Amino acid sequence: WRSGPDGRRDYCNGPWLRFTGRTLQEELGDGWTLGIHAADLRRRLDVAADSFRQRAPFEAEYRLRRHDGVYRWIFERGVPIREADAFGGFVGGCIDVHERHEGQVARESFLRMMAHELRTPLQAVKMFVEAMRRRAASGEPCGPEMFDRLDGQFDRFGRLISDLSQTGDAGGSSVRRTPLDLASLLRKAVESRSHALRDAPVRSRHQVAFRGPERAEVRGDSQRLEQAFHSVLDNALKFSPRGGVVDVMLQSAEGEHRVTVRDEGVGIPAAELPMVSHRFFRASNVSQQNFPGMGLGLSSARDVVEKHGGSLSVASQVGKGTEVSIVLPRSKETGP
Repeated sequence: WRSGPDGRRDYCNGPWLRFTGRTLQEELGDGWTLGIHAADLRRRLDVAADSFRQRAPFEAEYRLRRHDGVYRWIFERGVPIREADAFGGFVGGCIDVHERHEGQVARESFLRMMAHELRTPLQAVKMFVEAMRRRAASGEPCGPEMFDRLDGQFDRFGRLISDLSQTGDAGGSSVRRTPLDLASLLRKAVESRSHALRDAPVRSRHQVAFRGPERAEVRGDSQRLEQAFHSVLDNALKFSPRGGVVDVMLQSAEGEHRVTVRDEGVGIPAAELPMVSHRFFRASNVSQQNFPGMGLGLSSARDVVEKHGGSLSVASQVGKGTEVSIVLPRSKETGP
């Protein structure tokens, strides 16, 4: 694009017009500003006006409406031009940087979320340590419940570190496939969560139940699959604040095994279901304060399942619960 000494646009090239879907006549003068997002317009105009006064180059990022009505973040740079030793206006160009900008926003959001997530258990640990220090100073013994609560916060740290390690794992490491019994692996995961619920300092209102055949042969990475099922179970328990039964069912059919994990939790809005297995996704009906987490559980589980040649899908109703279905190829082998 180019603007004259008065700051009004007098030229836009073909790529600009194809991006906006408008004619040159529509874009001339101040017409091009109609495509700028309303929230960004004043900032963009102020930057340009200041640069015109100083006859200095400028840079700006703002959202510009594309020909299909979608607003895209663009990066713009303008520089002054001289004609016959006089100021002749500005010439500039724009680059579509929408993906980069969205990535930066996601990164900043992730860092803020991580700071909050780490600060919460850290403050709790500090509080417990201070209470134990005061008891020790007064000769009063610390009861086992204090150590249980402190241990619970360290467990939370451990889960956060585990989640962080998963952020760089998607698409990276491969799986080591060996013959294994999916039914046994699921029973182990369910028993582990059931023991944790029984041993929790505060009595849980949850139950985890398993139904399925005695054996179900697959070829897979037992450690990675176990991690995936733990992530799905943890999600089901966390987002069921009223308690209830988390039902795990294994069904074997021709060529595949289907695992469903059904909870009685808060559910997910229907419009957001296509995004549930995206990294860092959190449904709009859950708050960070009441349901802490980074939105990595289902995305990491999906990555593991897909690396095994399977699929993960989610069905849900707000206020009634969620069902996660995992399909894995059935193995015909019965031995190593």
